[in-house]
Amino acid sequence: MERKLNPSKAYDMLMNDVLAPLLNIIYLYKESQGYNDIPDGDKEDADAGWDYFSKRFYEIYAGLNKNLYLDPDTYQKIYRIIEEIQAFVRAFSYADGLAERYFEANPNLRFFRVAFGLRDASVEAYEMCVRGNRFAYVPKEEDFWVCKQYFYEQEQLSKSRNFRYDEEDLFMKELGIAVRTVFLKALCD
Repeated sequence: MERKLNPSKAYDMLMNDVLAPLLNIIYLYKESQGYNDIPDGDKEDADAGWDYFSKRFYEIYAGLNKNLYLDPDTYQKIYRIIEEIQAFVRAFSYADGLAERYFEANPNLRFFRVAFGLRDASVEAYEMCVRGNRFAYVPKEEDFWVCKQYFYEQEQLSKSRNFRYDEEDLFMKELGIAVRTVFLKALCD
């Protein structure tokens, strides 16, 4: 008996059981102190965030596995996305914990890499890290100007619309865009 796949049903399930919960995790970055704490929960338990987000990822894997309408290739692509986001959550290293394809999907994410913030905080420490080859990404000189321009424009937009965005809000927004783009690419390729 040959099984007929229903792409519409598969995509509906992916949106509800995988993409939506992944994006919900992304948008908990600020509230959970970079995934260290349970959102609005106990800040005293050192493992609370780890355990909380582990459970959330188990639910996402379960959502993927109950989707019997997916072809094996799409299943593997989506599984890889979940693993990449889980690894990012576990990395505790801001944008530097992301796989490179997220920066390709949304180049604005590069402004949230450690190198940009360190140079602003201490040029000496930044140069020492560059010499020691400690960055996964070393910005070019013009990248710093583009980064400043990006944050200036975002600040102006935030003020004009009374959003009150800070850097973490912008990071969550840009990461959400990247996850969506990577997800769409996985479904369309």
